[in-house]
Amino acid sequence: MLEMFNTLHVIVFSAFLLLGCAVLLIVSELECGKKHGIVIQNCAILLFISGIATAFSYLASNIVFEFLTNVNN
Repeated sequence: MLEMFNTLHVIVFSAFLLLGCAVLLIVSELECGKKHGIVIQNCAILLFISGIATAFSYLASNIVFEFLTNVNN
């Protein structure tokens, strides 16, 4: 169960970071001075933040799992 959970974390983390990179590359080619460019850029920043939050969630779940297995042993 934990391996599946960790794999899901890695997939979601990678997806958010790749989406964020793709959107930032697209926005860098567009004019960011326009209103839509700024909105898209903010969405890309939110994707990066989501990816980083997913990574921290992944690390926290591993730390809690290790702590619980050490307490039980």
